[in-house]
Amino acid sequence: MPKLTKIRLTGCKYDGMQKEHENSIFDLTREDAADHTLFTLFNGGGKGVMMQLIFQLMLPGTKWGKSNGNKVVGMFRDRRNNLQSFTFHVVLEWVLDTEPERRLITGIAVKSRIKNTEGEEEDQAGLSYFLYTHEYQGHSYFTVDKLPLYQRDSQEATDLSALEAFIDEHKQDFRKFSKSDASNKNGRYYNHLLSKGLYLSEWRNLKEINKSEGGVGDYFTGAGDNKSIFDKIILPAISENLRTYSPDEENNLVEMFKSNLSITKDLPVLKKREGDYKELLAKIDPLMKNADSGSRYLDKKDRLNHEGNAIYYTLKDEAGLIGQAVEKWKGEEKKALEEKGRLAYEKDNIAYNQKRMELTGEEKKVRALEDELRGIHEKIEQKNQELLLYQVNRLLEEKKAKEQLMEDTLKEKQRLMEILEESGNRQKAKALDGELLQSGMNGKNTGSRKRTDTRAICTTSRSKGKALSERKKNT
Repeated sequence: MPKLTKIRLTGCKYDGMQKEHENSIFDLTREDAADHTLFTLFNGGGKGVMMQLIFQLMLPGTKWGKSNGNKVVGMFRDRRNNLQSFTFHVVLEWVLDTEPERRLITGIAVKSRIKNTEGEEEDQAGLSYFLYTHEYQGHSYFTVDKLPLYQRDSQEATDLSALEAFIDEHKQDFRKFSKSDASNKNGRYYNHLLSKGLYLSEWRNLKEINKSEGGVGDYFTGAGDNKSIFDKIILPAISENLRTYSPDEENNLVEMFKSNLSITKDLPVLKKREGDYKELLAKIDPLMKNADSGSRYLDKKDRLNHEGNAIYYTLKDEAGLIGQAVEKWKGEEKKALEEKGRLAYEKDNIAYNQKRMELTGEEKKVRALEDELRGIHEKIEQKNQELLLYQVNRLLEEKKAKEQLMEDTLKEKQRLMEILEESGNRQKAKALDGELLQSGMNGKNTGSRKRTDTRAICTTSRSKGKALSERKKNT
């Protein structure tokens, strides 16, 4: 399984914010190879806090202690239990089981926040965090030591948002995981770790073992530091062992003391050898100095190689980014030239479009005037027809009135003729004939000749009366 090689704790405060890992880096290697490591701290020195912080990479937000009473959000509270806002970082480096050797960096950035909920003050405190990984082979610019987690000018940990922006800027080198990606065992984050040989179930078991100091916490009761462990536990155990010594027992501590007695017996020979050893050291001292100088040069060479590789990869990344920027601006330049050509074409067509718009406007005006003129002509035509109809009706009315007058005159004449025939009043009939003749001429008579004879006039008038009566019927 992967081996843990480095631990970095930055901005991690605890014990009411009275203690802090400002920017601690722990190297767990010996001769550049991962090895077993022992941390010995006095009671209350922060062993549990360190374990809880390390486990945040596999179990974000996990509690600690026998009853899980130590919450991560408690690290953000001061001695008066007031919630403070700051960011802390935990980073682990692993050597993966791959050939050739590859390394994996896992990190988490955590910051406190106030929930928008009502309730107890303890329930209103929450955590904002995101996780990230970086895998590399050989040398990388983004090692545990070089990650920008600490601001030396302000002596504070880098804010969560600033680190997230840095990760997004170098997304080709990092994989970022949100809070939801680690919310269940089938999330993206745990699937990614599983592909690297890091199993969530193993870390859960490790938590159960370590939250009560592996079950041996009670054995060290009363021994709060290394000196008290020797004074109260180890040395009394040796004394008890000496009192109960049996020659038949093997692997006894007494054998160690016998060995020490043998060394004391051979002390003169050892002193002589010590003198020879000092003389030998005096003779090989120049060689050791040269070797030390050569070693320093080799170390310097390795360091310069590492720095050169880091600079190379950085320049390579910058060159890639610059290349992308160049391609982007070439595309922008092409778009700008196309836009320039389009605008030039539109500029050349401005005068034409203006004339066309003016012509279109004039055509609209002409069509409007034509429509208006057509309407006027239609009104005139309608008025002419009404006038003609009026004139025809007036003539018809005049004609009808004159015909009625002639008919009445004829009737009067007939009556008078009948009276004249009876009374012999010829003179009055003659006068009526003259009046009838005059009336007929005014009514557009057909032009019958005027006769002086009264009888002929009466006959002609009677004929005209009949003709007018027939014409009236026809009309």
